[in-house]
Amino acid sequence: MANKEMYTRAEQLFMTVLGDRCLNEAEKQERDSLLGVLKKAGFEPDEPSNAAHVLMLAWSWAHGTSRADVLKLLDESKSDLDRAVKDINAVALSVRESPSTAFIDAESVAKAVHAKFPTRITVDLEQVKAALRDSFSILWAVGAGVLMGVFFWFGTQYEHYHQAEAVASLKTQISNQQDTIRQCLSGHRK
Repeated sequence: MANKEMYTRAEQLFMTVLGDRCLNEAEKQERDSLLGVLKKAGFEPDEPSNAAHVLMLAWSWAHGTSRADVLKLLDESKSDLDRAVKDINAVALSVRESPSTAFIDAESVAKAVHAKFPTRITVDLEQVKAALRDSFSILWAVGAGVLMGVFFWFGTQYEHYHQAEAVASLKTQISNQQDTIRQCLSGHRK
């Protein structure tokens, strides 16, 4: 195992994913390339709070996800984050610019929300039955029943085998006790 103190936090995460082995030169170049892309995108891989993201990237890379796929996923998550930040900023701006409302009629809001909901939710039982039929066929049910029966049979055979000695010992003790009781009683009856 390599001395972890001479590696950066991100490099240690990549090594951990690979089972604490040192990377060969090609792997080091790929790792450095991926970390370089993260740094160019404004992401600091060695920041402790980013360890989970770097670990996910390292795991994807170590398990054969191509560099293009990893970069695509990173770009998508960055664009999702950018979109969320823009939405939050837009809401904050609209709240700041909206006139202050002294009173909100809760009853009218409740009526408006209630009007948007359907009055009755129905479940089509035929679709439920069809879905169950598709997922559980009679053959699987029979197979499961036979399998359970075989397991129960093996269980009873296993118990009989392991308890046969104890049962035989108990039968012998009961027989001896019955003989002793008979002998005691037969002497008193004479």
